[in-house]
Amino acid sequence: MQKIISVGNSAAITLPKGFLEEVRLKIGDKVRVKTDSNSKTMIIEPCFDKGEAKLSKDFVDWTSEFIEKQRLVLEELASK
Repeated sequence: MQKIISVGNSAAITLPKGFLEEVRLKIGDKVRVKTDSNSKTMIIEPCFDKGEAKLSKDFVDWTSEFIEKQRLVLEELASK
């Protein structure tokens, strides 16, 4: 459970470090907050600069595993 805190004349919600790591955000990243007044929910999503894309943790993990398993083949292809 998070608490709404006062920051100057505004309010803020702290985000746990684990959450930030899971969604691959860091302090200083820009986010968009969408709200649904009917269900009283918020969705926080990253704002990407044009040409920039963040990769999901699952994709990065899968890619790392693939590269490790196929390293010799990939190195051979890269040398051609």
